[in-house]
Amino acid sequence: MNSLTDNPQPAVSTDPPSSRSQERGDRLISFVDARFTYEPFPMGVVSPVFAHEVYEALVEDFPPLEDFVFKPHLGNKYSLSEVNNASLFHRRVKSHELWRRLFAEVKSPDFASSVLDMLRDNDIDVGVQQPGRGRIKHGRHFLGRARRREIGAGEFARSIAHRPRKIGLNTRFEFSMLPADGGNIKPHTDAPQKFVTLIFSMVKPREWDSRYGGGTDMLRPHDARKSFNWRNDQLEFDEVEVLETFPFQPNQCVIFVKTFNSLHSVPPMTGPPGVLRRTLTINIERAGVV
Repeated sequence: MNSLTDNPQPAVSTDPPSSRSQERGDRLISFVDARFTYEPFPMGVVSPVFAHEVYEALVEDFPPLEDFVFKPHLGNKYSLSEVNNASLFHRRVKSHELWRRLFAEVKSPDFASSVLDMLRDNDIDVGVQQPGRGRIKHGRHFLGRARRREIGAGEFARSIAHRPRKIGLNTRFEFSMLPADGGNIKPHTDAPQKFVTLIFSMVKPREWDSRYGGGTDMLRPHDARKSFNWRNDQLEFDEVEVLETFPFQPNQCVIFVKTFNSLHSVPPMTGPPGVLRRTLTINIERAGVV
């Protein structure tokens, strides 16, 4: 298994903030430095995700705890989203320019397409494509591999014949918090309608102590009969083994693909009262899901 912990962390850019922002154009999110583990399901990390000054501003304007809804059935979690406290969620997003821009970016059709393209560039194809997107990107990817002789003519022909299905995609945007003193999310595989989940860390540098925990665990059940879990049945922590932990660090995004065995969790943390693990979670799923 390819372990992310075997690879060094990407170097922090020393370029001036203005030049980094220009490289991103109008986009706030960058998926340039993506690294993945592929077994037993695709899960990886991108760091950094935002330009330094953008990240600082987003963290500074993260909504306060009193805006959130407690979700005990998920573990020990607080949520503010388009479903949980929806009217307050939209007021919070609209009241801050950067959050408003980020929300618009995430909700645009190009965002889901850019995530799926990034996954395909890392040899992860979930088999879907946003309607309205041409097949050029798909063809260029495999044509480039054929020219580099990474694949033969037969595989290239099959790749063109089996293009991704075009279906409507929806992105869901959620602010989340877990208390450092016991906060957790129980082992689960995610809802069947999801394709990809992205978890953005939202804490200041040196605000979070790694001794608190807070990492996202890639899991496997002890009982092989529970390995096929497409419906997203929730397991207990003593029913699973940890295969790899993706540490909770500032300005990063943990990404994983929904599969029948995409079992993951955040185990109970051991930090002091009053400290919060803040994240922005974005789900890409079939359109029409409320």
